[in-house]
Amino acid sequence: MHGPCIALDRRGHVYKCYFNVIFLPRRRDGFGTGHITPAFCVPLAKLILVQTHHEEVEPLSIAPNRPLYSAIKRDLVNGWLGHGIPIDLRSIEAANRVSSIPVREALVALAAEDLVDFMPGRGFFSKPLDITRARNQVDMAKLLLLDFAEYLKEHKPRRILLRGKLVQSRTPKHSDTPFDTAEYISALIRPSYRLPQAATLSTVLFGLATVVYHDALSRDAIQDTRDEVRSYFILLSAGRIDQARRASLEFMTSRYERLADTLCHIAEEQTPAGSTT
Repeated sequence: MHGPCIALDRRGHVYKCYFNVIFLPRRRDGFGTGHITPAFCVPLAKLILVQTHHEEVEPLSIAPNRPLYSAIKRDLVNGWLGHGIPIDLRSIEAANRVSSIPVREALVALAAEDLVDFMPGRGFFSKPLDITRARNQVDMAKLLLLDFAEYLKEHKPRRILLRGKLVQSRTPKHSDTPFDTAEYISALIRPSYRLPQAATLSTVLFGLATVVYHDALSRDAIQDTRDEVRSYFILLSAGRIDQARRASLEFMTSRYERLADTLCHIAEEQTPAGSTT
């Protein structure tokens, strides 16, 4: 990736990254023998990006107000803060009766997860509807889901743990928002996958949640889509890895092919609503 972006390492240090490479473990079938150089950066707190060149700036320990962070994240993922427009910090401060500092800390953390754009001198912006970014996210999710499946194939205790999480978790409901669905998936992935790839996959899926939701909404297939997602995890937990890998590839490929139509649907159907934060 050419051009700087904000990223955080595990110590909370902020970096300006110029080139970002994600290395995945080698596999016997050839997948992961090289490296991924995405056209976009997935900066996040638990970083797996290898900074081949970076300029360290002032270290910043980020421990955002969790309820505030979660509320803003929910509004962003659900598209309630619009797309590609400035985020009104004062309205968030007033609604939550907090000062500007915790709001900015939460937004910096969300920028590190690629859910917010930060422009020096201009402030924070919600992510625009950008087909290139969406395609890159789908490609990244596709690769990480394949690696996730291979990891579970070789780690039976993690499959057993995933099975237990599936039994304990509720079945996704039709009324769930994109954020609710992403939270459900993330809760299954985090304990079942190795860090930091689990954090990266979770972040990418949160970024894709609105797109996947509106893809389903435009086809009147919300429940079918959620059933597909749950079936994928059931296959993994049962050790039917090859079948799960094929399912994830088909799922992501079909969404990739419909991205242009999906983004048009979002633009038509979803007008920026007032934030509930």
